[in-house]
Amino acid sequence: MSGIVRAAAVALVIVSSARAADRGPLTFYRTELRLASAPAYMGDRLPITNAHERTHWVNSILRQRYGGTTHNCLYVGEGKFVWFPEPRPLRIGHVAAAVRYRGNCYQLYLVEQRVYWDAEPLYLFDEWVCYSNGASIAVERYPGATNAYTVTQALEFAHYAATVIDRAPAGYDRRPLAAFWVWNSQRLIRTAETARRCGGGNWDPGAAGWLAEVRRTLPRMQRLAAGRR
Repeated sequence: MSGIVRAAAVALVIVSSARAADRGPLTFYRTELRLASAPAYMGDRLPITNAHERTHWVNSILRQRYGGTTHNCLYVGEGKFVWFPEPRPLRIGHVAAAVRYRGNCYQLYLVEQRVYWDAEPLYLFDEWVCYSNGASIAVERYPGATNAYTVTQALEFAHYAATVIDRAPAGYDRRPLAAFWVWNSQRLIRTAETARRCGGGNWDPGAAGWLAEVRRTLPRMQRLAAGRR
């Protein structure tokens, strides 16, 4: 399905809108931006880090165009992005206190970064998508490289992103965000399984626990996406 909606006085062009039974409502929008659109000064970074940082750049541009102070935009590659309202008054501090497991990313992103992003809990989705895009490129294009933590960090952030959904305030429609969590987690599971199967530098044995947690969480998020408890 295609069409146009209005946001921040700018038109968003719909690429696809799916309402599958296991994913609920999920709409992708089209953008002319690509990771290669990022400023040249990022060109000297490692390719995987480059993908991560360029995703931040694209997300930022999209957020300025469409999100304003109320929504966040997440670029997932192939000229597509998603667009969600911030689940306020939730704060990252609330999420940090609620997560069941803490990994290597916890201190930096859920504690130290609160000075900048505490009122924007979808910042954790921004980081999750950046790590997911970096992990995908690491596994697909550089299977022999030593980038194991990229996959591990992406899996860890899936847990934090799920906690954002769980703690969203009453009245916030969690279905689209849960639908995206399902979509990105399924993409990430494929990436992680490829990394594990190929071995080499892209698989960290410590990622197995986070991968298992993503698999455990998936059915619950599918129910939330479909509007079921």
